[in-house]
Amino acid sequence: MGLTATALLHLFMAARLPVADDEAYYRLWASHLAWGYPDHPPLIAGVLAVSIRLFGDGPFGLRTLTMLLMSALPLFVYLAARDLFDRATGWRAAGLLMVLPYVVVTVGAYPDVPLLVFWALGLWTGWHALQRGGWWWVAAAAAVGLALLSKLTALYLLAGLALTWISGPWRRSLRDPFLYAGLALGALLLFPVVQWNSGHHWEMVRTAIYGPPLPVAASLTENLLVVLGGQLLYFGPIALLLIWAVVIAVGRGRAPAWRLLAATSVPLLLSLVLAAFTGIGKPHWPVPAYLGAVIAAAALWPQWRRLKAGLMALAGATVLMIAAAFALFLAPSGLDLQEYMGRWDRVADAASREAERRDAFILTSSYESASQIAYRLRQPTYVTSPAGAFPLWHRPEETMGRKVVYVEDRLNRPGRSFLSLCAVPRPIGSVEIGPAYRTATLLRRENIKGTAYLYACDRFLGFPEERAF
Repeated sequence: MGLTATALLHLFMAARLPVADDEAYYRLWASHLAWGYPDHPPLIAGVLAVSIRLFGDGPFGLRTLTMLLMSALPLFVYLAARDLFDRATGWRAAGLLMVLPYVVVTVGAYPDVPLLVFWALGLWTGWHALQRGGWWWVAAAAAVGLALLSKLTALYLLAGLALTWISGPWRRSLRDPFLYAGLALGALLLFPVVQWNSGHHWEMVRTAIYGPPLPVAASLTENLLVVLGGQLLYFGPIALLLIWAVVIAVGRGRAPAWRLLAATSVPLLLSLVLAAFTGIGKPHWPVPAYLGAVIAAAALWPQWRRLKAGLMALAGATVLMIAAAFALFLAPSGLDLQEYMGRWDRVADAASREAERRDAFILTSSYESASQIAYRLRQPTYVTSPAGAFPLWHRPEETMGRKVVYVEDRLNRPGRSFLSLCAVPRPIGSVEIGPAYRTATLLRRENIKGTAYLYACDRFLGFPEERAF
Protein backbone atom coordinates (compact mmCIF):
# COMPACT_ATOMS: atom_id res chain seq x y z
CA MET A 1 0.00 0.00 0.00
CA GLY A 2 2.76 2.44 0.99
CA LEU A 3 4.79 1.62 -2.12
CA THR A 4 1.75 2.15 -4.35
CA ALA A 5 0.92 5.47 -2.70
CA THR A 6 4.51 6.67 -3.08
CA ALA A 7 4.60 5.64 -6.74
CA LEU A 8 1.36 7.50 -7.47
CA LEU A 9 2.68 10.55 -5.65
CA HIS A 10 5.86 10.44 -7.72
CA LEU A 11 3.83 10.28 -10.92
CA PHE A 12 1.81 13.33 -9.88
CA MET A 13 4.92 15.29 -8.90
CA ALA A 14 6.84 14.36 -12.05
CA ALA A 15 4.08 15.72 -14.24
CA ARG A 16 3.61 18.90 -12.21
CA LEU A 17 7.09 20.04 -11.19
CA PRO A 18 8.96 22.26 -13.68
CA VAL A 19 12.37 21.08 -14.87
CA ALA A 20 15.00 22.12 -12.33
CA ASP A 21 18.41 23.58 -13.18
CA ASP A 22 20.39 20.36 -12.82
CA GLU A 23 17.77 18.33 -14.68
CA ALA A 24 18.09 20.67 -17.65
CA TYR A 25 21.86 20.31 -17.38
CA TYR A 26 21.78 16.50 -17.38
CA ARG A 27 19.34 16.59 -20.28
CA LEU A 28 22.10 18.30 -22.26
CA TRP A 29 24.43 15.47 -21.26
CA ALA A 30 21.98 13.08 -22.91
CA SER A 31 22.53 15.00 -26.15
CA HIS A 32 26.32 14.78 -25.76
CA LEU A 33 26.86 11.19 -24.65
CA ALA A 34 30.38 10.49 -23.36
CA TRP A 35 32.14 8.33 -20.79
CA GLY A 36 32.48 11.22 -18.39
CA TYR A 37 31.67 14.82 -17.54
CA PRO A 38 33.36 17.34 -15.25
CA ASP A 39 30.73 16.77 -12.56
CA HIS A 40 29.79 13.08 -12.53
CA PRO A 41 30.16 9.72 -14.31
CA PRO A 42 27.95 9.05 -17.36
CA LEU A 43 25.12 6.77 -16.22
CA ILE A 44 22.54 9.53 -15.70
CA ALA A 45 23.19 10.76 -19.25
CA GLY A 46 22.49 7.29 -20.67
CA VAL A 47 19.35 6.89 -18.56
CA LEU A 48 18.02 10.25 -19.74
CA ALA A 49 18.87 9.53 -23.37
CA VAL A 50 16.75 6.36 -23.25
CA SER A 51 13.97 8.06 -21.27
CA ILE A 52 13.74 10.95 -23.75
CA ARG A 53 13.76 8.57 -26.71
CA LEU A 54 10.92 6.47 -25.24
CA PHE A 55 8.79 9.03 -23.40
CA GLY A 56 9.60 12.47 -24.81
CA ASP A 57 11.53 15.56 -23.79
CA GLY A 58 8.97 17.09 -21.41
CA PRO A 59 9.28 17.09 -17.62
CA PHE A 60 7.46 13.75 -17.29
CA GLY A 61 9.40 12.10 -20.10
CA LEU A 62 12.74 13.19 -18.65
CA ARG A 63 11.87 11.63 -15.29
CA THR A 64 10.14 8.42 -16.31
CA LEU A 65 13.10 6.05 -16.12
CA THR A 66 14.53 7.59 -12.95
CA MET A 67 11.08 7.20 -11.35
CA LEU A 68 11.01 3.55 -12.35
CA LEU A 69 14.47 3.10 -10.87
CA MET A 70 13.43 4.84 -7.66
CA SER A 71 10.42 2.54 -7.32
CA ALA A 72 12.86 -0.39 -7.02
CA LEU A 73 14.68 1.16 -4.05
CA PRO A 74 12.28 -0.07 -1.30
CA LEU A 75 12.46 -3.58 -2.79
CA PHE A 76 16.26 -3.72 -2.64
CA VAL A 77 16.31 -2.26 0.88
CA TYR A 78 13.76 -4.91 1.91
CA LEU A 79 15.88 -7.71 0.40
CA ALA A 80 19.07 -6.45 2.06
CA ALA A 81 17.43 -6.07 5.48
CA ARG A 82 15.64 -9.42 5.20
CA ASP A 83 18.81 -11.33 4.39
CA LEU A 84 20.98 -9.45 6.89
CA PHE A 85 18.45 -10.07 9.68
CA ASP A 86 14.94 -11.40 9.03
CA ARG A 87 11.74 -10.83 7.06
CA ALA A 88 10.16 -8.56 9.70
CA THR A 89 13.24 -6.32 9.65
CA GLY A 90 12.94 -6.13 5.88
CA TRP A 91 9.36 -4.87 6.03
CA ARG A 92 10.22 -2.34 8.73
CA ALA A 93 13.23 -1.07 6.76
CA ALA A 94 11.14 -0.57 3.61
CA GLY A 95 8.50 1.23 5.67
CA LEU A 96 11.02 3.54 7.35
CA LEU A 97 12.57 4.32 3.99
CA MET A 98 9.27 5.53 2.60
CA VAL A 99 8.74 8.14 5.31
CA LEU A 100 12.07 9.88 4.64
CA PRO A 101 11.39 13.24 2.93
CA TYR A 102 14.33 12.87 0.54
CA VAL A 103 13.05 9.53 -0.74
CA VAL A 104 9.44 10.69 -0.98
CA VAL A 105 10.14 13.89 -2.92
CA THR A 106 12.96 12.64 -5.16
CA VAL A 107 11.36 12.30 -8.58
CA GLY A 108 13.88 14.33 -10.56
CA ALA A 109 16.40 13.12 -13.12
CA TYR A 110 19.46 13.23 -10.87
CA PRO A 111 22.52 10.95 -10.52
CA ASP A 112 21.55 10.30 -6.90
CA VAL A 113 18.63 8.12 -8.04
CA PRO A 114 20.66 5.35 -9.73
CA LEU A 115 23.31 5.78 -7.02
CA LEU A 116 20.80 4.96 -4.27
CA VAL A 117 19.25 2.06 -6.16
CA PHE A 118 22.54 0.38 -7.03
CA TRP A 119 23.94 1.12 -3.55
CA ALA A 120 21.02 -0.81 -2.01
CA LEU A 121 21.51 -3.57 -4.58
CA GLY A 122 25.20 -3.61 -3.70
CA LEU A 123 24.40 -4.07 0.01
CA TRP A 124 22.19 -7.06 -0.79
CA THR A 125 24.40 -8.77 -3.35
CA GLY A 126 27.58 -7.88 -1.44
CA TRP A 127 26.27 -9.58 1.70
CA HIS A 128 25.47 -12.73 -0.25
CA ALA A 129 28.87 -12.61 -1.95
CA LEU A 130 30.56 -12.54 1.45
CA GLN A 131 28.36 -15.31 2.84
CA ARG A 132 27.99 -17.62 -0.13
CA GLY A 133 30.48 -16.59 -2.81
CA GLY A 134 29.99 -17.92 -6.33
CA TRP A 135 28.12 -15.85 -8.89
CA TRP A 136 27.11 -13.41 -6.13
CA TRP A 137 30.57 -11.87 -6.56
CA VAL A 138 29.72 -11.05 -10.16
CA ALA A 139 26.33 -9.61 -9.16
CA ALA A 140 27.94 -7.50 -6.41
CA ALA A 141 30.59 -6.22 -8.82
CA ALA A 142 27.91 -5.23 -11.32
CA ALA A 143 25.93 -3.37 -8.63
CA VAL A 144 28.97 -1.52 -7.26
CA GLY A 145 30.18 -0.76 -10.80
CA LEU A 146 26.83 0.73 -11.79
CA ALA A 147 26.78 2.75 -8.55
CA LEU A 148 30.23 4.12 -9.43
CA LEU A 149 28.99 4.95 -12.93
CA SER A 150 26.26 6.99 -11.22
CA LYS A 151 28.37 8.99 -8.80
CA LEU A 152 31.87 8.75 -7.33
CA THR A 153 30.30 8.71 -3.85
CA ALA A 154 29.93 4.96 -4.45
CA LEU A 155 33.64 4.63 -3.60
CA TYR A 156 32.43 4.61 0.01
CA LEU A 157 30.31 1.54 -0.77
CA LEU A 158 33.29 -0.22 -2.34
CA ALA A 159 35.50 0.68 0.62
CA GLY A 160 32.85 -0.49 3.10
CA LEU A 161 32.45 -3.86 1.41
CA ALA A 162 36.25 -4.26 1.23
CA LEU A 163 36.64 -3.37 4.92
CA THR A 164 33.96 -5.88 5.88
CA TRP A 165 35.69 -8.57 3.79
CA ILE A 166 39.14 -7.87 5.23
CA SER A 167 37.93 -7.86 8.84
CA GLY A 168 35.81 -11.02 8.55
CA PRO A 169 36.29 -14.76 8.07
CA TRP A 170 36.04 -14.59 4.30
CA ARG A 171 39.62 -15.08 3.13
CA ARG A 172 38.49 -18.42 1.66
CA SER A 173 36.93 -16.41 -1.16
CA LEU A 174 40.45 -15.91 -2.53
CA ARG A 175 40.08 -19.44 -3.91
CA ASP A 176 36.75 -18.58 -5.56
CA PRO A 177 37.14 -17.95 -9.33
CA PHE A 178 33.93 -15.90 -9.31
CA LEU A 179 35.68 -13.31 -7.10
CA TYR A 180 38.17 -12.65 -9.89
CA ALA A 181 35.39 -12.68 -12.49
CA GLY A 182 33.67 -9.97 -10.46
CA LEU A 183 36.85 -7.91 -10.22
CA ALA A 184 37.31 -8.21 -13.98
CA LEU A 185 33.73 -7.09 -14.60
CA GLY A 186 34.16 -4.09 -12.30
CA ALA A 187 37.37 -3.09 -14.05
CA LEU A 188 35.68 -3.44 -17.43
CA LEU A 189 32.81 -1.18 -16.36
CA LEU A 190 35.07 1.51 -14.98
CA PHE A 191 37.91 1.47 -17.51
CA PRO A 192 36.27 3.88 -20.01
CA VAL A 193 35.52 6.36 -17.23
CA VAL A 194 39.10 6.22 -15.95
CA GLN A 195 40.35 6.65 -19.52
CA TRP A 196 38.08 9.69 -20.02
CA ASN A 197 39.36 11.26 -16.81
CA SER A 198 42.98 10.71 -17.72
CA GLY A 199 42.36 12.51 -21.00
CA HIS A 200 40.58 15.45 -19.32
CA HIS A 201 43.00 16.40 -16.54
CA TRP A 202 41.08 14.27 -13.98
CA GLU A 203 38.41 16.97 -13.92
CA MET A 204 35.71 14.67 -12.51
CA VAL A 205 37.95 13.54 -9.67
CA ARG A 206 38.98 17.10 -8.84
CA THR A 207 35.34 18.19 -8.78
CA ALA A 208 34.47 15.32 -6.43
CA ILE A 209 37.34 16.16 -4.07
CA TYR A 210 37.03 19.93 -3.95
CA GLY A 211 33.33 20.23 -4.72
CA PRO A 212 31.12 23.32 -4.56
CA PRO A 213 31.21 25.59 -1.50
CA LEU A 214 28.64 25.13 1.23
CA PRO A 215 25.68 27.57 1.12
CA VAL A 216 27.27 29.61 3.93
CA ALA A 217 30.98 28.65 3.93
CA ALA A 218 31.75 31.49 6.33
CA SER A 219 32.58 30.06 9.75
CA LEU A 220 32.88 26.55 11.15
CA THR A 221 29.82 27.08 13.35
CA GLU A 222 27.65 28.20 10.45
CA ASN A 223 28.92 25.37 8.26
CA LEU A 224 28.12 22.82 10.98
CA LEU A 225 24.62 24.27 11.27
CA VAL A 226 24.08 23.98 7.52
CA VAL A 227 25.51 20.46 7.24
CA LEU A 228 23.81 18.97 10.31
CA GLY A 229 20.63 20.98 9.93
CA GLY A 230 20.46 19.80 6.34
CA GLN A 231 20.02 16.27 7.65
CA LEU A 232 16.80 17.32 9.38
CA LEU A 233 15.66 19.02 6.18
CA TYR A 234 16.37 16.04 3.92
CA PHE A 235 15.40 13.26 6.32
CA GLY A 236 13.12 14.89 8.86
CA PRO A 237 13.28 14.51 12.66
CA ILE A 238 13.64 10.74 12.27
CA ALA A 239 17.22 11.42 11.13
CA LEU A 240 18.14 11.58 14.84
CA LEU A 241 16.94 8.01 15.24
CA LEU A 242 18.81 6.82 12.16
CA ILE A 243 22.12 8.36 13.22
CA TRP A 244 21.75 6.78 16.67
CA ALA A 245 21.14 3.40 14.99
CA VAL A 246 24.45 3.78 13.12
CA VAL A 247 26.24 4.49 16.41
CA ILE A 248 24.79 1.27 17.84
CA ALA A 249 25.85 -0.60 14.68
CA VAL A 250 29.43 0.47 15.35
CA GLY A 251 29.19 -0.89 18.90
CA ARG A 252 27.95 -4.23 17.58
CA GLY A 253 30.59 -4.39 14.86
CA ARG A 254 31.82 -7.83 15.89
CA ALA A 255 28.76 -9.33 14.21
CA PRO A 256 29.28 -9.39 10.41
CA ALA A 257 25.86 -7.95 9.53
CA TRP A 258 26.32 -4.96 11.84
CA ARG A 259 29.90 -4.52 10.65
CA LEU A 260 28.70 -4.24 7.07
CA LEU A 261 26.11 -1.59 7.98
CA ALA A 262 28.65 0.41 9.99
CA ALA A 263 31.37 0.17 7.33
CA THR A 264 29.07 1.42 4.56
CA SER A 265 27.52 4.23 6.64
CA VAL A 266 29.99 5.73 9.12
CA PRO A 267 32.72 6.98 6.74
CA LEU A 268 30.18 8.73 4.52
CA LEU A 269 28.43 10.34 7.50
CA LEU A 270 31.77 11.49 8.90
CA SER A 271 32.39 13.25 5.59
CA LEU A 272 29.66 15.66 6.76
CA VAL A 273 31.91 16.90 9.54
CA LEU A 274 34.84 17.13 7.15
CA ALA A 275 32.65 19.21 4.82
CA ALA A 276 32.00 21.66 7.63
CA PHE A 277 35.74 22.05 8.28
CA THR A 278 36.64 22.44 4.61
CA GLY A 279 33.63 24.58 3.65
CA ILE A 280 32.81 22.50 0.58
CA GLY A 281 30.14 19.96 -0.31
CA LYS A 282 26.39 19.71 -0.08
CA PRO A 283 24.33 18.44 2.88
CA HIS A 284 22.63 15.74 0.77
CA TRP A 285 25.85 14.04 -0.35
CA PRO A 286 25.76 11.35 2.43
CA VAL A 287 22.26 10.20 1.42
CA PRO A 288 23.36 6.60 0.65
CA ALA A 289 24.63 6.18 4.22
CA TYR A 290 21.03 6.40 5.41
CA LEU A 291 20.20 3.16 3.60
CA GLY A 292 22.37 1.26 6.08
CA ALA A 293 20.99 3.44 8.88
CA VAL A 294 17.42 2.54 7.92
CA ILE A 295 18.25 -1.18 8.04
CA ALA A 296 20.00 -0.78 11.41
CA ALA A 297 17.03 1.12 12.88
CA ALA A 298 14.62 -1.50 11.55
CA ALA A 299 16.64 -4.27 13.22
CA LEU A 300 16.72 -2.35 16.53
CA TRP A 301 13.04 -1.38 16.49
CA PRO A 302 11.79 -4.32 18.65
CA GLN A 303 14.43 -3.52 21.28
CA TRP A 304 13.30 0.08 21.45
CA ARG A 305 9.76 -0.74 22.54
CA ARG A 306 10.09 1.23 25.75
CA LEU A 307 10.83 4.25 23.56
CA LYS A 308 7.87 3.54 21.31
CA ALA A 309 6.06 6.80 22.02
CA GLY A 310 9.12 8.90 21.23
CA LEU A 311 9.95 6.92 18.11
CA MET A 312 6.43 7.22 16.78
CA ALA A 313 6.53 10.95 17.51
CA LEU A 314 9.70 11.31 15.40
CA ALA A 315 8.13 9.31 12.58
CA GLY A 316 4.88 11.28 12.84
CA ALA A 317 6.72 14.62 12.79
CA THR A 318 8.57 13.50 9.66
CA VAL A 319 5.30 12.55 7.93
CA LEU A 320 3.76 15.91 8.89
CA MET A 321 6.79 17.68 7.47
CA ILE A 322 6.29 15.90 4.14
CA ALA A 323 2.56 16.67 4.14
CA ALA A 324 3.22 20.35 4.83
CA ALA A 325 5.68 20.55 1.96
CA PHE A 326 3.18 19.02 -0.45
CA ALA A 327 0.43 21.34 0.77
CA LEU A 328 2.71 24.31 0.10
CA PHE A 329 4.05 23.32 -3.31
CA LEU A 330 1.47 21.02 -4.91
CA ALA A 331 -1.93 22.15 -3.72
CA PRO A 332 -3.99 24.08 -6.31
CA SER A 333 -3.96 27.10 -4.02
CA GLY A 334 -0.27 26.73 -3.16
CA LEU A 335 2.79 28.34 -4.71
CA ASP A 336 3.02 28.83 -8.45
CA LEU A 337 5.90 26.42 -9.04
CA GLN A 338 6.75 27.85 -12.45
CA GLU A 339 7.15 31.29 -10.93
CA TYR A 340 8.95 29.97 -7.86
CA MET A 341 11.55 27.92 -9.76
CA GLY A 342 12.08 30.61 -12.40
CA ARG A 343 10.40 31.71 -15.60
CA TRP A 344 13.27 30.65 -17.80
CA ASP A 345 10.95 30.65 -20.80
CA ARG A 346 10.92 34.45 -20.55
CA VAL A 347 14.71 34.65 -20.40
CA ALA A 348 15.16 32.19 -23.27
CA ASP A 349 12.68 34.08 -25.46
CA ALA A 350 14.28 37.48 -24.84
CA ALA A 351 17.86 36.21 -25.26
CA SER A 352 17.11 34.24 -28.44
CA ARG A 353 15.34 37.22 -30.05
CA GLU A 354 18.35 39.43 -29.38
CA ALA A 355 20.79 36.75 -30.58
CA GLU A 356 18.92 36.23 -33.84
CA ARG A 357 18.66 39.97 -34.45
CA ARG A 358 22.40 40.44 -33.91
CA ASP A 359 23.56 37.13 -35.44
CA ALA A 360 25.16 36.36 -32.07
CA PHE A 361 25.47 33.42 -29.71
CA ILE A 362 24.18 33.33 -26.11
CA LEU A 363 26.63 33.29 -23.20
CA THR A 364 25.60 32.93 -19.55
CA SER A 365 27.34 33.27 -16.22
CA SER A 366 26.52 29.76 -14.95
CA TYR A 367 25.81 26.26 -16.24
CA GLU A 368 22.39 26.41 -14.55
CA SER A 369 21.15 29.37 -16.57
CA ALA A 370 22.74 28.09 -19.79
CA SER A 371 21.03 24.71 -19.33
CA GLN A 372 17.62 26.26 -18.64
CA ILE A 373 17.85 28.53 -21.69
CA ALA A 374 19.01 25.67 -23.95
CA TYR A 375 16.19 23.44 -22.69
CA ARG A 376 13.55 26.10 -23.35
CA LEU A 377 14.76 26.96 -26.85
CA ARG A 378 14.70 23.42 -28.29
CA GLN A 379 16.45 24.73 -31.41
CA PRO A 380 20.06 25.00 -32.59
CA THR A 381 20.70 28.42 -31.05
CA TYR A 382 24.26 28.47 -29.72
CA VAL A 383 24.07 28.67 -25.91
CA THR A 384 27.19 28.21 -23.82
CA SER A 385 28.91 29.02 -20.53
CA PRO A 386 32.45 28.81 -19.17
CA ALA A 387 31.10 26.57 -16.37
CA GLY A 388 30.28 22.88 -16.14
CA ALA A 389 30.55 20.69 -19.23
CA PHE A 390 29.94 23.47 -21.78
CA PRO A 391 33.65 23.95 -22.63
CA LEU A 392 33.69 20.27 -23.62
CA TRP A 393 31.03 20.82 -26.25
CA HIS A 394 31.90 24.33 -27.43
CA ARG A 395 35.56 24.86 -28.16
CA PRO A 396 37.02 28.30 -27.34
CA GLU A 397 37.92 28.99 -30.99
CA GLU A 398 34.23 28.66 -31.95
CA THR A 399 33.27 31.79 -30.01
CA MET A 400 36.27 34.11 -30.08
CA GLY A 401 35.61 37.26 -32.05
CA ARG A 402 31.89 36.60 -32.51
CA LYS A 403 29.01 38.79 -31.40
CA VAL A 404 27.45 37.73 -28.10
CA VAL A 405 24.31 38.26 -26.04
CA TYR A 406 25.39 37.79 -22.45
CA VAL A 407 22.88 36.72 -19.74
CA GLU A 408 23.98 37.49 -16.20
CA ASP A 409 21.88 35.48 -13.78
CA ARG A 410 22.02 37.11 -10.36
CA LEU A 411 20.47 34.03 -8.73
CA ASN A 412 23.38 31.76 -9.69
CA ARG A 413 26.05 34.28 -8.81
CA PRO A 414 29.37 33.67 -10.59
CA GLY A 415 32.70 34.11 -8.87
CA ARG A 416 33.38 37.06 -11.16
CA SER A 417 31.49 38.80 -13.92
CA PHE A 418 32.18 37.35 -17.35
CA LEU A 419 31.48 40.74 -18.81
CA SER A 420 35.26 41.10 -18.67
CA LEU A 421 35.36 38.62 -21.57
CA CYS A 422 33.15 40.85 -23.68
CA ALA A 423 34.59 43.79 -25.59
CA VAL A 424 32.64 46.99 -24.77
CA PRO A 425 29.51 45.41 -23.22
CA ARG A 426 26.24 47.32 -23.65
CA PRO A 427 23.17 46.67 -21.46
CA ILE A 428 20.17 45.79 -23.62
CA GLY A 429 17.53 44.83 -21.06
CA SER A 430 16.52 42.69 -18.11
CA VAL A 431 14.00 39.90 -17.49
CA GLU A 432 12.26 39.10 -14.22
CA ILE A 433 12.78 35.41 -13.48
CA GLY A 434 10.72 35.20 -10.28
CA PRO A 435 11.24 34.80 -6.55
CA ALA A 436 13.91 32.45 -5.23
CA TYR A 437 15.53 31.79 -1.89
CA ARG A 438 19.14 31.95 -0.80
CA THR A 439 20.08 30.45 2.55
CA ALA A 440 21.95 33.13 4.46
CA THR A 441 22.21 31.00 7.59
CA LEU A 442 20.35 27.95 8.81
CA LEU A 443 18.09 30.13 10.92
CA ARG A 444 17.46 33.01 8.52
CA ARG A 445 16.32 32.95 4.91
CA GLU A 446 16.64 36.02 2.74
CA ASN A 447 14.07 36.53 0.00
CA ILE A 448 15.60 37.98 -3.14
CA LYS A 449 14.03 38.91 -6.42
CA GLY A 450 15.41 37.10 -9.43
CA THR A 451 16.45 39.14 -12.45
CA ALA A 452 18.46 38.13 -15.51
CA TYR A 453 20.40 41.01 -17.07
CA LEU A 454 21.10 41.00 -20.82
CA TYR A 455 24.17 42.59 -22.39
CA ALA A 456 25.48 42.67 -25.95
CA CYS A 457 28.88 43.18 -27.49
CA ASP A 458 30.33 42.90 -30.99
CA ARG A 459 33.37 40.81 -30.10
CA PHE A 460 33.84 38.00 -27.57
CA LEU A 461 37.39 37.79 -26.20
CA GLY A 462 37.31 34.06 -25.35
CA PHE A 463 37.12 31.79 -22.32
CA PRO A 464 39.98 31.64 -19.81
CA GLU A 465 42.67 29.19 -20.92
CA GLU A 466 42.33 27.00 -17.81
CA ARG A 467 38.73 26.11 -18.70
CA ALA A 468 39.63 24.92 -22.20
CA PHE A 469 39.62 21.14 -22.23
